[in-house]
Amino acid sequence: MRIPQHGLFLSSTASAASLYATFALAVMCLTVACSPTEPSESRDAAESSSPISELKAIDPATTGSLSILVELAGESPEPRQLDIGREPVCQHGGPIYSEFVVAEDGKLANVLVRVAGGHESWRPPTADTAPVQILQSGCVYRPHVIGLQLGTPLSVENHDDLLHNVHLTSRRNSSSNRVQAAGADALTFDFRRPELSIPIQCDLHPWMGAWVHVLDHPWFAVTDAAGLGRIEQLPPGEYQLEAVHEKFGTKTITAKLGANETIELRFTFGE
Repeated sequence: MRIPQHGLFLSSTASAASLYATFALAVMCLTVACSPTEPSESRDAAESSSPISELKAIDPATTGSLSILVELAGESPEPRQLDIGREPVCQHGGPIYSEFVVAEDGKLANVLVRVAGGHESWRPPTADTAPVQILQSGCVYRPHVIGLQLGTPLSVENHDDLLHNVHLTSRRNSSSNRVQAAGADALTFDFRRPELSIPIQCDLHPWMGAWVHVLDHPWFAVTDAAGLGRIEQLPPGEYQLEAVHEKFGTKTITAKLGANETIELRFTFGE
């Protein structure tokens, strides 16, 4: 998977700001004549085919947890320094590196781990209506990877004194390309269908990229810099777990969780 690398970089002057706006508006006016083809083996979370009334209620007293570790075998790739140009707002007082692969001491960050099967008979908890946030700060998206439950909106904030555009390219939901000026209100995005690996890009600063995963349940986690994640309040049962990484693809394992149990799971990429 790659975030599309396209766009241009202009210096921060009054005329450049005008060009930014002109370019961004032109991008927004483009339309696409056909829809992207769905992969033959989609990794998107399946939408439940059972009416909500037929799903089993979860007894909170019996739920357990999954403690997750994601590792990278062999040597970690050398971090790639980003070419962020000369915009003063984008400077960080030193080099800044791509989050395409973030691995330290064999531990892999920015991996979505989700329950991919075995959960279909359970009624998932209601989604949180508070938005999940992505910040544009120093011309970088933070965090680089997020997961959210269907029904939870995405909010993108611009903390830079600079014009950005937020270009979201979806296969199963509505794509969007919206300008966000310095100091503007947060942009909000809603999703109607589960979908994995939705890229977000700033066309004006093409090194800026992030990934959004939308799931139809809350049983997922994104690993931190130590390669760790945790899935809570999962009812007992046997489950298929899938780990998704933008460079290394997917890994799947099966795990059986007992009532009130916490089990440790390990995924290893690069083997």
